[in-house]
Amino acid sequence: MSKVLIAVEDYSELIFLETLFKKVGLDVEGLQNDVAVPEKLLGFNPDLLILSSYGARVSPSRLLPKVKRSGGYPRIIVLYHKGRGTEKDLKAFAIDALIESPVHPRQILQATERLLGYDDEILLRKMERTDQTDRSEDNKLQHIKSKPAPRFPLKGGSADGEDENEPIEISAFREANALTPEQLKKKAERYKTWSESEYLPPFQRIGRDRVAAIEKNWRETENDPEIQDIDEERRQFAKELFKKNRG
Repeated sequence: MSKVLIAVEDYSELIFLETLFKKVGLDVEGLQNDVAVPEKLLGFNPDLLILSSYGARVSPSRLLPKVKRSGGYPRIIVLYHKGRGTEKDLKAFAIDALIESPVHPRQILQATERLLGYDDEILLRKMERTDQTDRSEDNKLQHIKSKPAPRFPLKGGSADGEDENEPIEISAFREANALTPEQLKKKAERYKTWSESEYLPPFQRIGRDRVAAIEKNWRETENDPEIQDIDEERRQFAKELFKKNRG
């Protein structure tokens, strides 16, 4: 797999090129400045280096003298913008291709095929197959999104004698099964009764006096003779069970 290092200052163009080369199966790394390029050339060891021209953070005149090539690699493509320098100035550097930006996918892939020795249009065919797959996936997703909302049967049928299994919209299901004002009132009353019970005060701090009263009630319950008899029977049962297991 060929490796491509891209140092392009414009973020949208950088992302476009990274995505394009990944689509055709190349190993890609991207940078928005040329400071880390010398280190990447050693660690990543790309077959192709793509640079933007005359930028504040990426400059071929600053970077290319530091690039050491072995056997003509990495191949170098410079992307130039009209009105920012001239082609003659850029050709003074040891570059392999000069392409006007914004880049056309076919043009950059054809240049890559030629410089890296790929068969004619192999990368272009890969790009077309990937685009066809992406369109197919988009169509499937659009088909799923266009499906109607799910429908559910009403429980118990309808008042006008329609079939009880007739499907209805979710919103209609909610409306048909909504509580009546009288049912809502009763539900509120039940909640109020529950929230004001002795052991579940409604959303308020329990005072110290209340806590002391509850603890006193628990202590009195613990001293109940019947409860003490039950506890004693449990202790005796545990002792007998322990003796039996040891025997």
